[in-house]
Amino acid sequence: MSETKRVFFIWAILIILTVVGYIMGERGMSGTLALTILLSAALIKSQLVISYFMEMRYANTRLKWIPTIWLLLVLSAIAIAIAA
Repeated sequence: MSETKRVFFIWAILIILTVVGYIMGERGMSGTLALTILLSAALIKSQLVISYFMEMRYANTRLKWIPTIWLLLVLSAIAIAIAA
């Protein structure tokens, strides 16, 4: 797959996940399932941006884990705060 096609594919995934979140908001979805879907979409979108648009996929393995761990901590804190 060429780099242009790969970037377009990643961009399309980001748009689809954004539209899913928008539709959920428009329909007034709430609850644990909605929270799980939205936080999962945020995790996937963030990882795609970090890996492909911030070029972290070429970084040292240890450095790759820093934003992932930070992201998991933040999303976990959000989930705990909302669920409590």
